[in-house]
Amino acid sequence: MQHTSRSEALLLKTSQLRDLPTLSVVVGKVMSMLRCDSVSRGQVAELLKRDQVLTARVLRLVNSGFYGRASEITDVKRALHFLGDHTVMALVMGTSVFTNEDYEAAHWFDVQDFWLHCLATALACEFLALRLNHPNPEECFTCGLLHDLGKIALFRADKETLEEVVSLVREKGISFIEAEQELGLPGHHVLGERMATQWSLPLVVRKCIRYHHRDVTHFESIFEDHRKMIMIVTLADAMAKRCGIGFSGDEKLPEYSPIYLESLGIKQVFLEELELRLPLETLKAKEFLIEQNIRKRAA
Repeated sequence: MQHTSRSEALLLKTSQLRDLPTLSVVVGKVMSMLRCDSVSRGQVAELLKRDQVLTARVLRLVNSGFYGRASEITDVKRALHFLGDHTVMALVMGTSVFTNEDYEAAHWFDVQDFWLHCLATALACEFLALRLNHPNPEECFTCGLLHDLGKIALFRADKETLEEVVSLVREKGISFIEAEQELGLPGHHVLGERMATQWSLPLVVRKCIRYHHRDVTHFESIFEDHRKMIMIVTLADAMAKRCGIGFSGDEKLPEYSPIYLESLGIKQVFLEELELRLPLETLKAKEFLIEQNIRKRAA
């Protein structure tokens, strides 16, 4: 009963969230680009798509009832074709950022390294999409970027609970979701889907958030295309963790699902080759954190 009430309370807190924070350095760089006449919309999109919160906000807006679109938009580049520059500027200016208090939590949940993990997962998704000749690699990138949206929701809704989860992960060497289950929590995948649904994010994004920790090979209720996307995100998430890129909250090194490899028609040796490439591709993303680290030391 205690677990039930705690779970319900956490779901309620999440449903009451109206915004999620991101790194101030990313917001600052986007704002600088938007103010520069020589910067193209494509360049702005390339920066926006590196950040999960800004991506979620853009997709939330473009898929809202205001634009009355019949089909869902799943990537930032396409979304910006429908949003004016002033709208994008207002959206970015209205995005909350992590505070100094948030950065003080770095010893148990480093928000900068978490940002890097999400970006690495997105890049790995794109690599896999290209290997599989997926018709929409940008959509794969988006799904990978947003797969752990629920962890940011948990950070915003209840830091004490998140710290408890991370402490249990480190104490027992288990995965993040195993710790959540042991504590009787709904899980970041449930919180993330709740948030994504509340924000009217595309269905494929919501499914990836909800099921990237489940074996979906026999989920007949999930569209075939969505099942394939979930498999790609799951493998990409595992790759980012195996490469040790950023911080996901896990202490347990994941294995690649043989069932997923067989279903997608790829061999583990290919993923191991990508493991060598992924750190190099994400290394340049760290330049966005240099300014933030200087700010933290000066604070």
